[in-house]
Formats: sequence, structure tokens, C-alpha cells
Amino acid sequence: GLTTVQLGFQDFAGLKKNVVMTAEVLGTDQARSQAIKYIAYLEKNLKLVSERTDSLSDDQRPKVLHIAGGTDVTKVDGSDSIIGEWLKAAGAKNSIDGVANYKNISLEQIIASQPDVIIVGNSDAQMGIDTIKSDTAWADVPAVKNDKLIKNPVGTFNWDRYSAEEALQILWAAKLFYPEKFSDVDLVKETREFYSTYYGYDLTEDQAQRIINGQGPAAS
Repeated sequence: GLTTVQLGFQDFAGLKKNVVMTAEVLGTDQARSQAIKYIAYLEKNLKLVSERTDSLSDDQRPKVLHIAGGTDVTKVDGSDSIIGEWLKAAGAKNSIDGVANYKNISLEQIIASQPDVIIVGNSDAQMGIDTIKSDTAWADVPAVKNDKLIKNPVGTFNWDRYSAEEALQILWAAKLFYPEKFSDVDLVKETREFYSTYYGYDLTEDQAQRIINGQGPAAS
């Protein structure tokens, strides 16, 4: 007999809509205030990244392959997804076009897409990176040859999908692709402030760095 609300998004507009709807469901002034503050923070980060990358030519933008998780390295997130959204926002190109999220494609398609960078999501990302490095079929992919195999940050959830941490993902991705353009962005500081503001949790510098590195909590 409970009222239910279905939430989901595949772009930043949908994320903002979900945040507003969640605040309305909670129905408190604090929730509405936090929603407004969060959307302003998200939009500020999008604007910052856009201002620094919009003038780049197509040739200057890296081709990026995003693999959903480490257990299946042929399950990818294409351009028609929230992953495609933040890749584009951060000044990159998705090497797999016209595909939605969580889609299996052939290894031949992946190799043909010639990604400059490969990002592996989920808490098991290292497994995927180890699989790719040990398989000679991947050897001539530019990202493999140039050691550009990256674990996506994982915090309260995977930063790359369906999380409020999408606002941090944009900064992380832009700094990854263009370190010289975003050298002034302190990701540890941003992460600690974000968790304190929106989750009411104070991270140490080490905890924030582990999240950014896609590592789990340190053993106690």
C-alpha cells in the first residue's frame, strides 16, 4: 500500500530532475535546499569543464572506451548513455558510438574502435585491467600500448553511473584527459568537501584518494 516513485536517468538533465523529485518526495526544506545546492554544484562543474575544452578540435579529443566492470571486458557503455554524456562533457569521444549502457559487443569491434584510453568501472575494475593486459589480442590497442588502462572512482556508488557523484566524475574525467588544463583542480579537496556537504561524512585525505583511485576501503 505504499506509494512508489520510479527514478532513472541517462543524461544530466535527467539527473537534475531526479534530484528535484527526490527532494519533493522527502518533502523537507532541508531536502529542497540540498537539491538546489547540488544542482548548482553540478552545473558549476559542467560549466568549468566546458569552458576549458569546447575549443578543442576533434583530433585533440581522446577516444575513450568505457568497460562496465571487470568481470566481462566486452560489456561496454556506448555514447547513448550517461557514460556517453560525461565523456562528451569532459571533452572526450566515446570509441563505441550508437550503443547504450551495459551492452556486450565483440572483441573485434572493441579493437577496431582503437581507444586511446580505457576506463574500467565497478569495484572489480582491477580484474578487468589484468584480463586485458594478459590477453595478446588487446596488445595493439593504443590504450594498452600506452598503458592508459584506468580504474574509475568508486565511492558510495560507482561515480560513472546513476550516482550523485556524477558531479565529481566530470572533474575527474576532465583532469584525466587534460591534466595540464585542470592542474588547479584538487580532486581530493573536492571529494572531501562533497562528502561532507551532501553525505554528512568526513573523509580523510587517504580515504578520498582511495575513492579517486578506484580502491576499496583500507583494511582496518
